[in-house]
Amino acid sequence: MKRKTFFFHYNKPASKAQRRNVLTLHWAGACHLVHVIKCVVPVETRARKSRPRCIIAGKAFRVWLHTSSYEEGFDQPTVTAQIL
Repeated sequence: MKRKTFFFHYNKPASKAQRRNVLTLHWAGACHLVHVIKCVVPVETRARKSRPRCIIAGKAFRVWLHTSSYEEGFDQPTVTAQIL
């Protein structure tokens, strides 16, 4: 299995709408809104000329997305991304 590039960044509009921190995870041509990232592979920051200006990127074999139950005070369930 070949490793694929992923990157994530802070999503200010989604964070404001959900009233909590939201990160956008880009993996395999798809964009996922997540609240928690557990990453066990090396990552590095990258500066870009377009927005988002700074991203955190790495290479991984697999990304698992897990949705937990609704937390008190939030309208949406917590989504956790585990990057291996």
